Amino acid sequence: MTSNPDRLYELLPAIHRIRDKEQGEPLRALLAVINEQADLIERDIAQLYDNWFIETCEDWVVPYLAELVGYEPIHEAGEPGEIVTQQGRARNKILIPRREVANTVRYRRRKGSLALLELLARDIAGWPARAVEFYKLLGWTQAVNHLHLERGRSVDLRNARALELLGAPFEQLAHTVDVRRINSRHRKGRFNIPSIGVFVWRLRPFSVTHSPAYCVEASNAHRFTFSVLGNDSPLFMKPEPETDPSHIAEEFNLPVPISRRFLARNLDRLYGEGKALCIKRGYKNRPPRLIRADEIVVADLSGWRYLPKRGKVALDPELGRIAFPSYPPVANGVWVSYQYGFSDALGGGEYERSLTEVSGAKIYKVGGRQTGNRSSFKRLGDALKQWVNDNPPHAVIEIADSQVYTEQLLIDFSAKPEPGDASQDQTPVESRRESLQLRAANGKRPVIRLLDWQTSAPDALTVIGHQGSRFTLDGLLVTGRGAQLNGDLQKALFRHTTLTPGWEVDHNCNPKRPLEPSLEIFSPHVCV
Repeated sequence: MTSNPDRLYELLPAIHRIRDKEQGEPLRALLAVINEQADLIERDIAQLYDNWFIETCEDWVVPYLAELVGYEPIHEAGEPGEIVTQQGRARNKILIPRREVANTVRYRRRKGSLALLELLARDIAGWPARAVEFYKLLGWTQAVNHLHLERGRSVDLRNARALELLGAPFEQLAHTVDVRRINSRHRKGRFNIPSIGVFVWRLRPFSVTHSPAYCVEASNAHRFTFSVLGNDSPLFMKPEPETDPSHIAEEFNLPVPISRRFLARNLDRLYGEGKALCIKRGYKNRPPRLIRADEIVVADLSGWRYLPKRGKVALDPELGRIAFPSYPPVANGVWVSYQYGFSDALGGGEYERSLTEVSGAKIYKVGGRQTGNRSSFKRLGDALKQWVNDNPPHAVIEIADSQVYTEQLLIDFSAKPEPGDASQDQTPVESRRESLQLRAANGKRPVIRLLDWQTSAPDALTVIGHQGSRFTLDGLLVTGRGAQLNGDLQKALFRHTTLTPGWEVDHNCNPKRPLEPSLEIFSPHVCV
């Protein structure tokens, strides 16, 4: 809160201010001191008002509000600390979370409802959940005048979807009574009248948008994988929000892997722009075209045995595979958008992440929408060349899309500009380059694909530093070869970055060269 130091002085009649100015403004100086104390009192009153609400109160007030609403901390985690000490307040911040106290009244109003169990799992652990009342899955004889058609029924061997869900959180088949308790220490029993289960999903869905698919040329030029590494990767649901607080989560609302039968039954709801997945095919001199839903055939592509008919495209969501017909040839690329499951936001991806900004750093943009200026490039090599010619102390090369960059990269902090370059008036005697960030833009997941370019020497993402230089790789996926740190590099930071183990992986995600390192350090003093 900022305040005008003369606000009290300005309330005086003009005649007093005129006379005060004639005498050197001693009254103005006195009121400025009084105004400082008035500001302190006003801020204290405003904070007292904020302390009435759990959203805006100070940390030391949270235990008092928790006691007022009857919130009880988990005693297994320890007793709350003393609020008069900084250590005690820090302890209470963990033991008595502000969000749990804020939701205490809401939880109690919904006490006894099944949806509350899902809400608790989501709010406390951060995991999406589905609650199941197992008594509804018991097989019993129903009254003919009051049928429950949604109740479980005996197994229908012709219903492959129901058999697929057997034992899963979404199963619909009836079971005989299991008299064992659901919390038994020996063998747990699910299907009983008082039993309720809460299924949680630890994996989170992460998006990949308009990324090139991997062509499995070793098998056939018409076969592709969603994963740019060429490995089998199950596709995940893009969870739809639940609008009704009493709604019990369904498959559409949870980050579950998409099965073949489920995709076939709900293709229009899951496939398309902005949905769980979509496929685009490239054409010469035209932008990529979305393959329509009526052209998609959901199939089992294990072993690549299925061959789609002309005009159709086979899709296997459980393996993340795509198969085109043998004619016409796929000559201009395939782009995909999909969701994959992972435990946390790390290793690079389209998730939200903070970027490390260096004051005064020169920024070079690669990919995305080209602006036509000197700091916008289509290739990483062109941006690195301009970085060498400009010779800035601090620089950032930012990739603005999720494409694959297949280039030979050499990052040399001591490199000299090429003679005759128009952007360089005079070749510097000594390099002024101190730091370089090679990073993905926030919300993008670009890939650096290194190949065996040289016949007589090994290839790698090579970084050669001089004394005091620093290099950062942020938000990228590096495949094909490893990274090498050479020279007198001071520090190398790999942040939200994946260096593919064994350089490349096969369809089972096993390293193709397990003995080859993904990172080699030849700098004796570098801190990684």
